[in-house]
Amino acid sequence: SATIEQPTPGSPIASLVPLRAGVVRVKVFDSCLSDSQPSFATVVITDITSVTMTLPDLVQVGEAIKADLTVIDSNGNALEKSQFKFMDIRLEMDDSEKLIISDRPDVNSFVLRAASAGISVVTAIIGPFGRAGVSSTPVQVYSFTPFVLAPDEITLAPTAHFHLHWTGGPPVRYQVEFQSANPSVAEMSNDFTGVVVAHAVGSTTITATVLARNSITKELIVFGKGETKINVRHLSGLRLRSATNKLVIGGEQKVWVEGIGVGESPIAIGGLPIHYYWQASDNHVVALKSAYDESGMSLDSEDSAFSVRVVARASGKATVSVSVTSVSDPLPASLYSHLAASPLQLTVVEPLRLVSSSVVLLPPNSLYNIKTNKDALPGIRYKVYSA
Repeated sequence: SATIEQPTPGSPIASLVPLRAGVVRVKVFDSCLSDSQPSFATVVITDITSVTMTLPDLVQVGEAIKADLTVIDSNGNALEKSQFKFMDIRLEMDDSEKLIISDRPDVNSFVLRAASAGISVVTAIIGPFGRAGVSSTPVQVYSFTPFVLAPDEITLAPTAHFHLHWTGGPPVRYQVEFQSANPSVAEMSNDFTGVVVAHAVGSTTITATVLARNSITKELIVFGKGETKINVRHLSGLRLRSATNKLVIGGEQKVWVEGIGVGESPIAIGGLPIHYYWQASDNHVVALKSAYDESGMSLDSEDSAFSVRVVARASGKATVSVSVTSVSDPLPASLYSHLAASPLQLTVVEPLRLVSSSVVLLPPNSLYNIKTNKDALPGIRYKVYSA
């Protein structure tokens, strides 16, 4: 089962070299003394049957986790760390760019640092030098980017709803909890959904905390926090906005409602639980359709159509107006049912086109008058391109 090696004959130091599993009884005596009584030692030589790796499976990019190894022998006992120096121990990863071994604090442990986001499979392999090793059960490790709550700040009108969103954080076994510093100004409709509801004029801060269960201890651990400042402002009126007031026949233009007193962002009133009634003064000149018309949603079916698309049909002038319709909730109804915006004046014009022929054959030194439908308007310019 084993052999004994001595540096020199008679040396007080000897090494026991195991050859195979079994029990070896070693006898030691002093050859210089004729009446020396021998001493005996029993050595158990065992094989490695399994290796267990304890490794958390969640780590944020830039942070580190520790892998601890336990080696079990053929008798079901854990080998002491003093035996690890006689073994070949290594970690294998299917993607060495996401997880990097950054330290080796002990003979049976490794420190892994997350370099980029993704999934890596880590396996520990351990065995005697020069022989096939025993592999641990692979551990799938998720590395993720830091938790970020968005937006940083937002302005809402009373009773408006807005869904906060986030990026990063643990991809599995996670939950996000929200808390308002002043629930009387704004609070979450549910502690986990991320929908904030504005109540009264003022400012407050919503704090989001992302937690996930440790795969080893099963405890909830905080992996990140984020904050959004909520400003609630009184909505004193509405106005209609568009990128331009002049359209060409066949063109389209978005028109939206902007709240007076709550800033220019449509988010401030887009989440209000109210409906808008849109009208065009001349449906022959312009037509109104849903901002989400391409998705199959009609103007009548929208829950909160605070914007529409205007389609230019014929040359002329038309106005677009909007007013607040009835609301089932009595609170927003009492706050906003009186609101209306001044009509938006739109002008529809014909596109520039040639009245004269588009293809002309001319002799040298001749003149030809090119005519368009816009010749009576200033600003028409011509340019000759060489053939």
